[in-house]
Amino acid sequence: MRARTEQEWIRLLKDGDELKPDQEYIHQTRKKLLYEARELRSKRERRRKYGE
Repeated sequence: MRARTEQEWIRLLKDGDELKPDQEYIHQTRKKLLYEARELRSKRERRRKYGE
């Protein structure tokens, strides 16, 4: 089953499930990309709000 969002993907994992190495890499990469996207969004919002 394919998950469309990170939250949906995490819900598909059950406690005690272990990821295969390639799945772990994908999971970590997705987490990193989501974090970076959130950071960019908040930087843009701060610039817009405070004129930085």
